[in-house]
Amino acid sequence: MEPMAIILGVSGILLLAFAWPAWRRECRRRIPEERHWECSTINAAPIAHRLERVRSDYVATLAPLHAGMFHEELLSATRRAVSHLSFFRHRRGQPHNEHDDQLASFSPAGKS
Repeated sequence: MEPMAIILGVSGILLLAFAWPAWRRECRRRIPEERHWECSTINAAPIAHRLERVRSDYVATLAPLHAGMFHEELLSATRRAVSHLSFFRHRRGQPHNEHDDQLASFSPAGKS
């Protein structure tokens, strides 16, 4: 039993001796060294007047929303989303009729 313990102990020490350097290299490779970035300035002169307007009155600089177009687009997006649901798709091998073609071509406000 004693020679087996010696062999196991020596093989464990050899394993650690070979594995330790590889483990340290892997740890160093995973944690990159801190990089020093070259700093550059941003020239804000061309947009300085817009920045001042935004700083003084943010709400006034927002683009106005057109309620009519918004609702039309919302309805159109909803129609497209619902029409892509599996319940509303044709299955292969099933006949379809004119009513299905009319529903597919329907779009609010003449959009598709």
